[in-house]
Amino acid sequence: MLPLEHPVRPPGFAPHSVHTGEPARDRAPEDPFLGSDVYASQIELTQGPRGKGTFRSSGARASKYRHALVTSVTEASEGFKVSYVYGEENANRHKYLYARRVIVATGPGPAAQTTNYTDAAPPGVYYTGDNYLNDNVALRGSMVAVEGGSATAAWCVEKALLNGAAHVFWFTRPGPGSLEDRFAAAFPAGDRNVWLKAQHNVTRIVGTVARAEWVVRGSAATNRLRLLFQEGHEFFVDQYAAAVGATETGGFLGAMRDHLTPIMDVAGHLHPSRSAILGYAGKGGRLLIVGAGVFKVSPQRPGANPGAYAKGNEYLPTAARPPEGIPTIIASIATLARYLQGSEARWLDINLGNFSDLDAHFAMAIARSFARLMLPPVERYTPEEVARFLTDQVIGTRIMRSSPYGIKVEELMALHRQLVSERLDDRMHLQSLVDAYYR
Repeated sequence: MLPLEHPVRPPGFAPHSVHTGEPARDRAPEDPFLGSDVYASQIELTQGPRGKGTFRSSGARASKYRHALVTSVTEASEGFKVSYVYGEENANRHKYLYARRVIVATGPGPAAQTTNYTDAAPPGVYYTGDNYLNDNVALRGSMVAVEGGSATAAWCVEKALLNGAAHVFWFTRPGPGSLEDRFAAAFPAGDRNVWLKAQHNVTRIVGTVARAEWVVRGSAATNRLRLLFQEGHEFFVDQYAAAVGATETGGFLGAMRDHLTPIMDVAGHLHPSRSAILGYAGKGGRLLIVGAGVFKVSPQRPGANPGAYAKGNEYLPTAARPPEGIPTIIASIATLARYLQGSEARWLDINLGNFSDLDAHFAMAIARSFARLMLPPVERYTPEEVARFLTDQVIGTRIMRSSPYGIKVEELMALHRQLVSERLDDRMHLQSLVDAYYR
């Protein structure tokens, strides 16, 4: 980690974890599995005029969490008015607050709907890609159409097959390159979805739907959706999943989105060309968009170039290249630390081409907290050695199935249940496991 005042690495300050320093590990939260609301309540309070955790003389906490939906952000006299609505548990109450700065870190907007829609289809036929992957969505009929060339589309195909679909018609829009080129983004994680290519009951095509209509054949069991393509293909399906991306980021910003300017990577955080986009700013830097939502800032706006945002991906193995991956994290840190006036944050100086950096900062990060806070001491081994064991063992069970950088919280929770199980036949003995690993 480099101090904020250093615009570039000082001489002799090599871009490697051993030299760039280690994260502070003695200030980790008591529970590594935190919801945003719990995390907000644990933020260290600072001294204000009326005591710790106050702003000026208002007596308000320095950090607040709202489990609510933002409906609009508009300009006010000295900043912004943020309007939001609570959920049903709070009677859907509408409230607002005033802010000097607004940072949009919501990701892109809701999933986009397919244009190949017909109102005649009954409920249970059409789903967005993300919704189709929900556990409560069941297979309808035996024939499924999946639209899209992304990894989400591939997972929809996989779910349909595993749930018993007889055939899946998988299509994506025309463009340059071969069929495999058009579907390349569907297989970003090594061998994770490659098996779908060899399935005789998966038909992949590149084409455009010319007409979608609900065909009534006399009974609910035989009625189907007819898809007629411009290229001449014709399919009849019972269910349709559209993984066609997300809508525009920050719809609640209204016309303010039309005056955003890119924050360029002039310090070379993501790419030596220094032309990558870290985020977007508006209203004199008081409005920021960071994170994965940068990918869905309209390219019609000046300087909008999502491709430039992802340049750091070229340093990473294929399995670590989703838009929400490592370059996104670094871009967000760099934006928040370097472009917020008065920030005391530090930016993450990490070399994306150095796998030692990636391993230390991303693969090991969660395992370190887990080993220190959730597990008992292991004789003869340091917490760092236990974290290395955890990282390698968890990653080893899913290598080439998903990104090797970063352990999912769900995986560690499952491991924790096994380590603390009250049943002897279910319990794993941490000491013997670590002994065997380092033997």
